[in-house]
Amino acid sequence: MKKTLNFLLALLMVASLCACGDTSTLVTDDTSSPEQSSEPVESVVDEEPVEEETGYTSYQEILDAYTLKLQEATPGLIEEYNTEAAENTGGLEGLATICNEKVSSLAEISMEGIQEMANLYLHVGDGTDNEYQEWSGKLQDVYLTEAAKIQEAYMESAK
Repeated sequence: MKKTLNFLLALLMVASLCACGDTSTLVTDDTSSPEQSSEPVESVVDEEPVEEETGYTSYQEILDAYTLKLQEATPGLIEEYNTEAAENTGGLEGLATICNEKVSSLAEISMEGIQEMANLYLHVGDGTDNEYQEWSGKLQDVYLTEAAKIQEAYMESAK
């Protein structure tokens, strides 16, 4: 039973990380070629790249802000999990789904912080790629620590 729960927990972590990926695809409805179109083709004008402004000035500042956001969100998400788990009629699968939803909420916060770090790296030019990877890894570690707390609530309710 414990091996099964551990497997489900590992699967849940993988699923929550996969849920953070971008699955959007570019869909175009233009089936005409420039030769067939009666509209003139406009030339591409070199434009200045649009830079996103970040309110943060350092990786440490971003890490601190998003660590706090993750830590503040976790107790509420555990409470939500426990409330929804008490009303669960879907067995272990239902509990795992509820847990995954709560972990995904944390993943969104983490990804937002990592995006802020990417903005700092790309638009302000602060540091190197290795430095960005190191700091984003630190935020990911905080996410995993907080997600484990929600998963502990799942394990308790699955007994």
